[in-house]
This record gives sequence, structure tokens and C-alpha cells, in this order.
Amino acid sequence: MKKEHMVVIAGFFLAILLRLLLIKLFPQPFLFDQADYHTFAQQMLQRGLYAESARLYGYPLFVATIYRVFSLNNLQAVFVFQAILDSATALLIYIWAKLLWNKKSVSWVAFVLYIFNPYTSAYVGVVLSEVTGIFFTALFLYLCTLSWLKKKMTAFLLFSFVAGFLPQIRPAFLYFSVGLFLLGLSIYWKKRWTLIGTLLFILPFLYVLWGNVVYFGQWKLTPVDHIFPRELFISIMVPNRLSDDVRQGHTAFPKEVTQLYKEYSVKPKNQKERIAMADTYFAQAIEMMKENPWLFIRERFSKMFFVWEKHFLFYYQESPNALRDGIVYWGNIILLMGGLSGLLVWFVKKRSLLAILYLSFIAYISVIHSVSLAEERYSLPGYPLLFLFAGYALVQLYKRSFITPNKE
Repeated sequence: MKKEHMVVIAGFFLAILLRLLLIKLFPQPFLFDQADYHTFAQQMLQRGLYAESARLYGYPLFVATIYRVFSLNNLQAVFVFQAILDSATALLIYIWAKLLWNKKSVSWVAFVLYIFNPYTSAYVGVVLSEVTGIFFTALFLYLCTLSWLKKKMTAFLLFSFVAGFLPQIRPAFLYFSVGLFLLGLSIYWKKRWTLIGTLLFILPFLYVLWGNVVYFGQWKLTPVDHIFPRELFISIMVPNRLSDDVRQGHTAFPKEVTQLYKEYSVKPKNQKERIAMADTYFAQAIEMMKENPWLFIRERFSKMFFVWEKHFLFYYQESPNALRDGIVYWGNIILLMGGLSGLLVWFVKKRSLLAILYLSFIAYISVIHSVSLAEERYSLPGYPLLFLFAGYALVQLYKRSFITPNKE
């Protein structure tokens, strides 16, 4: 085994230990969305096929598998799995950097940055889809890059399956995933096995389709609830960044939003009632937009930035500390600037379509979540890309600052 490989493996285990230490030092309560995912996983174990009107099976599938392998309700096993998975994202970033630049310097810097990053690590100790979504988003973009640069059919086939599975974990990425898959399909259209790639892409949706047929009587590949009207209404009613109080419940929400959560996915019993519920809230949202369209537009642009802000690390609870919060916030701003500047520099140097795809993904996260609560955690799947190019930016800065032309 090469020394390089030994150091990478050591870094991987160090990342796991650091994340497990965070769980020990800052335990989080088990409530809200965690209970929903937990219940979904239990139902999958009991029934095999299970569907809910507003949630998909991607993340609960992993939780259910862990429960099956270890023991039912074993949250600690879930946390260990997530610590391993987030550390595996660091490995993926290392491999991804070598694929793009074939330079150890960028790979090492990006790898180390991700190992010690607190932003994704803080979500290892909660039963939420963030860590799993982060890993599969990084895998999705890496396989896209691999199939693009190496033109290997095996890479495209793996990419096709991951592109179909990612929206089952992060439904908001459906449109980007479909678009990127179609782009890949157009490139490989005349190649053999493209039909297999299409089937692999569709395969993860079949569980959703059959679950919707059995539980709701609808032939639909996505949740039967109409998500866009719900999110549009909420985003208008909560136009600014969520306050920290929201982490303790819905007490900081306007009463209209609290009412929505009580009825939107609860009261409708059939397709007709779900459409009526969606139409009701959509009409209210449109009326509010008409009252002040320019305010609506300004608020969308504000949310595009809000979703990338980080005012705290731990989602449910942490002790007050102004110094820590300042470091968290400005550290994230530096990361954003580093990642984006590195990506832009690479785009200017290479004029590569890959750079456009990466930039499009960052823009997609901003736009798609401008019509939502724009919670800070929603942008985390974009952080592997930011750490990757922050590593590139640091290496470029070092070369320009400390290496003379002759030594280069």
C-alpha cells in the first residue's frame, strides 16, 4: 500500500472519530422531522411497501436497513452510519479532485478542509436526510464528471441510477437530476446500453409509483401532495431568514403557516381533495403576490442568499455563544467566497462545460429554494462542490503568492 493511501485512510478514520465526538459533546433531541423519518422506516420494515403523501422513501430506506441489521429504533447505529457516510464524502472529494486536476495538492487541501468542516458534521447526530443527501449529491456530480471526462459506459450507468435515486432523498433536486441525465443520455445516445441507463434512472421511481397506487390510488412518480403551492405559500408568509426560535417548533411561524401544517397533508383523503387543498393555498399565494409583485421578487433574491447563510451549527439546540456564532457565520462566508472564486477561476481557465454545470448546480440550489422556507440546511448538498473548489482556490492563491515564476 502506498504511503498516500495510508494517509488517506487515516484521514477517513480521523473524520469518523471527529464526527462521533461531536455526537457525544452536542447530543440533539429526537423530535419533529426525525420522528417522521423514523416512523416511515418502521412502516417500511413492517409492510415492505409504504408511501406517504409528502415524503419519499430514499432516506428512510437507509434507516430501515440499519434497523434491520442492528436492532429496531437503534438511533446510535444510524449516527455511526452517518459519521461513516460523511467521512466517505471526504474520500469522494479527494478522488474527485484528482480526476479534475490530477494534482495531489488540490486533493489534499480539499480533503482536509472537508474532514474538519463543522457544517456537515453537525448533522451526523440527527435522523435527518442531510448527510445522506450530501453524499449522494457529491456522488451524483462525481459520476457525472467521470462519465463526461472518461467516456466510460459503466460510469454513465452508475450515474443514471444515482441520478434517479437522488430525488428520492432530496426531492427538490428532481428537475436538475432529470436535466443532467437527459444531457448525459444525449451524449451517449448512439452508444450501446443507453436503454439500460434509462431503465436504471427510472428504477428508483418505481417504488414511489407502486406505493402511490396502493396507498392513494394515483399513478404518480412523485409525492401525491402538490408541493409547489405549499412551498410558495410558506415562502411568502415567511419572507425572511428563519429565527433560531423556529428550531424549537412552529411557534415562530405565522398562524397561517401553522394552520397549513395541520391540514395540508392531513385532511385530504383523495386526489380531488388534494387538488382542492393545493388550489386554495395557491390562490392565496397569487393574491399576495399581486398585492406587491416587486416585494415578492426582492424577497426571492433575499432567500437565494439566506439559504447559503449559516448562523448556527446544530439544528435543534446549542448553548448561546456569540463568538462561536460569529466564527460559524464568517467562516461560512469565507468558504462560499473561496469555493465560488475557485470555480470561477477554473471556468475562466478551462472554458469547460463541466464548470457551467457546476455553476448551474449552485444557481439551481439558490433558485429552487427561493420558493421555500430557505432553511440554512437546504444548501448543504452543495457543500462538497464548495469544498472541492475552495481547495483549488487555496492552491492557486498559494502559487501566486509564494512561488516565483522560475520555481514554477
